[in-house]
Amino acid sequence: MFEVVSILCPALVSIAIERKCLKKKNFRIDDLINYGIYCLFNNMITVIFMVYIFKVKENMPEMITLYPGVFVKYVVVASIIAMILGFTKVGFVKNVEVEVETKNRKDN
Repeated sequence: MFEVVSILCPALVSIAIERKCLKKKNFRIDDLINYGIYCLFNNMITVIFMVYIFKVKENMPEMITLYPGVFVKYVVVASIIAMILGFTKVGFVKNVEVEVETKNRKDN
């Protein structure tokens, strides 16, 4: 149960930040897709952080379940990374614009 909470819940923080900053009102399928992407990147970065900084190199889900200290570290790190990912995406959405121009040629 702890591993489910630690793996799936921090991505909700990113979704909440994105919805609040971009003033989204309705739930759409895009939010579900973004949730999956946030879960992927958040957990990938968190596992890398846990392995290299806290030296947790064994089976991560088992360590989260057996040792409450690892669970707390994982959730705190994942929540911080979730906030960073949420604000990073909002910054890109508000400040980066892509424009594509096409020219039609008429060859007779």
